[in-house]
Amino acid sequence: MTPAQRSLLLLLPSLSGLLLILFHSWRQRGPKITIAFFVSGAVYGLLRDAFIQDAMIDDRDLRMPYEFALPVLRIGDASIQAVVGWLFSIYASWCIAEAIVRRFEPQQAEPRLFPVLTLACLTNAALGYAVEVAAAAAGWWWWNLSVKNPFTLDVPVAGVIAWFSVPFDFLLPFLLIFGDRGRIRWWALVTVALFPLHIKWSHGSLELGYQTLKIPLFTTYHLLMILSLFLGSVIIPIRTRGSGTGDRWAAAALVITVVGITGFMQTTHGDSLVLLLSLLPLVVLSLVAFTRFPTWAIGVVAAVPATAAVAQVGAIGFWAWVPAAYLIFFERTVRPGAAPHLKNAHAMGAIVAIGAAYLFCANGNGNEVRANRRYAQAQQARSLDETEKGIRQAIELCPHKDEFHFALARLLLQEGDRTGAIAVYRDLAARIPGAELAHVHLGNTLVLEAEPLPLGSPERRALLQEARERFDWAVKVRPEHPQTHFALGRFLATVPRSIEKQREGVSHLERAIALASVEVDNEIAQRVIAQSWRLLAQFHERANESERAIEALEELKKHRARDEEPELDAWIDRLRGHG
Repeated sequence: MTPAQRSLLLLLPSLSGLLLILFHSWRQRGPKITIAFFVSGAVYGLLRDAFIQDAMIDDRDLRMPYEFALPVLRIGDASIQAVVGWLFSIYASWCIAEAIVRRFEPQQAEPRLFPVLTLACLTNAALGYAVEVAAAAAGWWWWNLSVKNPFTLDVPVAGVIAWFSVPFDFLLPFLLIFGDRGRIRWWALVTVALFPLHIKWSHGSLELGYQTLKIPLFTTYHLLMILSLFLGSVIIPIRTRGSGTGDRWAAAALVITVVGITGFMQTTHGDSLVLLLSLLPLVVLSLVAFTRFPTWAIGVVAAVPATAAVAQVGAIGFWAWVPAAYLIFFERTVRPGAAPHLKNAHAMGAIVAIGAAYLFCANGNGNEVRANRRYAQAQQARSLDETEKGIRQAIELCPHKDEFHFALARLLLQEGDRTGAIAVYRDLAARIPGAELAHVHLGNTLVLEAEPLPLGSPERRALLQEARERFDWAVKVRPEHPQTHFALGRFLATVPRSIEKQREGVSHLERAIALASVEVDNEIAQRVIAQSWRLLAQFHERANESERAIEALEELKKHRARDEEPELDAWIDRLRGHG
C-alpha cells in the first residue's frame, strides 16, 4: 500500500464519519446546535494549527510538534484532515460521554456538564491513543518530539495529553455558551479564552514558567485543567440542555469505524500485535456507554489482556485499566445520591493526584535543569575533550533535547570525526523523521565524507546516494523551508559532473531565494540568499551563460558586505570580457 493510499484510508472514512455525525447531530440535537458545533469546530481546527505555528515556530523558531506525511488538502498552515479529525473525535467523545453519564444518572433528563466534559476528555484521549499508534504504524503523520515512552507504545505522552485537552479547550466553552437548548449564554463567552491561553500563551512562554514555577506553563495548565474537571464533577451543578437522547447507533458506528481502521493499520503495518492494546481504553469506554454489562465486569475483562501484556511490555497494561478504574470510581462517587464522604474522598483524591503529578513533573524537570547547567559549563570548557564530555553528560541527563545532539555533532566535525558526527545525525533523523535540519546536516556531512574518495568508487557512490536521499526527504517534509531547498540545490548544482545534471539544482536554489526573501530580518535567511546567488553565478559561468551569471552577481552584491564588492566587480568584468 502506497503512502497516498494509506492517507486516503484515513481521509475517506473520516469524511464519511463527518457526514454521519452531521446527520446524527441534526436529528438529535437540532439545527441550531448542529450549525453552531460544526462552524465553531471547523474554526477551532483551523486556528489550532495556526496558534501552534505561531507559538512554536514564529516565536521560538521550533518545528511543529507533529506533521502530516502527505496532507491531502490544506488551508494555509492547517491540514483539512486535522480539521475533519478534530470534529470527528470531539463529537464521538461527546456522544460516548453522554451515554455513560445517562447510564449512571438515568433519572436525569439533562446530564451535568462537568461529568460529561470529564468523560469526553478521557474518551478523546483513549480514541487519540489508538489513532496515534495506528498513525505511527501507517505513516499518516509523525511527532517531531524525541521523547518516546515505552509505556505508551512509543506515543509521546504529550500527544495523549493533547487529545485529552481538546474537549476541555473547545467543548467546555461550546456547552456553556450553546448548551441551553441552543440559547446563547453570553456570560460564558469568557471561556473562549481558554483555547488561546493554552496553546498560545502557555506553550509560547516557556521561560516564564521555568522562572516562576520551575515547570513549563503548559504543564501547569494541564494540571489545573485536570483538577477543575475532577472538582467540577463533584461540586458544579450546571447541566447541558442541548443533548441528544437517542440514536446511539451512530456513536457506536463511529467507534466501530475507528476501531476497525486503527486495528487494521496496526495489524498490517505494525511490527507487533501488542499495538492492538492501544484499543483497550476506547473499547472499555464504549462497552460502558453502549452495553449494560456491569462496569466492574468490563474492567475485569479488560484487565486480562492488559495483565498478559505486562509480562511482555512492562507497565503498558496500566493504560487499559485507567478508564475502567475511573468509571468505577465515577459510578460510586459522582452520581447523585452518593454519600457525602465518598464525594469528599473523590475531591481529595483528585487533589492528591494533582499534587503527585506536580511533584513528578517538577522532579522530571530537575534533570533538564541540571542538563542545561552542564551544557552551559561544557561550552566554557578549555579543551574540546572537556566540552565533548560535558555535552555527553547533558545528553545522558536529558536525551530528548535536540540542541545537545546537534552541538555534539558540530563538535565532532570540529574534531575531524566525521564518522561520529554522521552517527549522531543518523540517530536524530531516525528518532525524529520531521527533523529536516538533521537530514540536511547529515547529507552535508556525507558529502564531506565522500569528497576524498576516488571518483566512481562504490563507497563514494553510496555516500552520495544517501546524501541525495537525505536532501530529498528534507524538502519533502519541509517544502516551505529555504534551507532544505538550498541544501538540495547546492548538492545538485555542484556534485554531478555534467552541466545538464547540475541544472536540476537551479530551480531549488531559486526556490530557496524566494522563500528566504520573505524573512528579511533573519540572518540565516539572508545567508541562504547570498550563497544561493553565488552558486547560481558559478553554475551559469560553467554553462557559458554569462549574462545570467552577471545577473546573479548583481543580486549577490545586494546581500554582501561592501568589502566584497571589488571581488564581485572583478568577476563581473571578467564575465563581460568573455561575453
